[in-house]
Amino acid sequence: MLKGEEHHTLNALSYCAFFAQFFGYFILSGLIEVWFYRKQSQQERSWKIQPNGRNKWPGIKQSHKNNSFFVLSIPLLDFFFSSAGATTTASTTQRHSKHKTFATLNLVVSSLFALVVTELTVRGKSSLKESTIMSTDTSACEIGIGLFYALLLQSTLEYPWHRLMHYKYFYTRMHKYHHEYKSPVVYCDLFIHPLEAIGYYCILYSPAFVVKNLPKESFLLYMAIVGVFGVLDHSGVDFRFPWFLFSYEARFHDLHHKHFNVNYAFPFQWPDRIFGTLKKVEK
Repeated sequence: MLKGEEHHTLNALSYCAFFAQFFGYFILSGLIEVWFYRKQSQQERSWKIQPNGRNKWPGIKQSHKNNSFFVLSIPLLDFFFSSAGATTTASTTQRHSKHKTFATLNLVVSSLFALVVTELTVRGKSSLKESTIMSTDTSACEIGIGLFYALLLQSTLEYPWHRLMHYKYFYTRMHKYHHEYKSPVVYCDLFIHPLEAIGYYCILYSPAFVVKNLPKESFLLYMAIVGVFGVLDHSGVDFRFPWFLFSYEARFHDLHHKHFNVNYAFPFQWPDRIFGTLKKVEK
């Protein structure tokens, strides 16, 4: 190494962010699959937004032996095990041929985004407030205001990006993949064209660089909320949190997959209300 050159190694927190994003997705999605698609598979009408029979759940493995909880339907595993193999019924609806590739690549890329943003923050190159996590110099009010601004920015940018993806040029080349499933099930959220997904990740992490002096606690809460709701939106399960901020219902985005040209916003409904694209949730 030449004199004057500095050797930089990644901070341990950056690796933690990568693995938290990567394995956090598997944990949450796996819990949804086990609790609903396996344990309550016979009671589909009580929790599925669009009940269509468990043999029409794309890629969800149905075990011959008491619907075993130990055979998860993670797209990554499709590289190694056929979704119509010995542990599944032959009538299980198959995933799109590119699902495993797109979903796995997008999860890795999103985790790399988490790593890079964390590393830039550690090096003082983001707009996140320079303080330690849960430090006493950040009040609950500041955290709440920061969370509001982060969600406001994300919602404001996500809506036009999603609308753009519905223009014919972009839809036929990219967004059409995501609309392959009219009745989403768990693990459908990451079936997005990788180029489109990168746009969403830039929007997702934008508050870390745009919102000045954003408390780290606000950003972590924001990432947790958006990350969890992204999974719930495409889980096919009728999750409802009417008490949460502007109110959240998974059925809202499920209707977008069903009707195509309504409910573009994520995770809250207000952009659709403003621009006249809201289809109210069917009670």
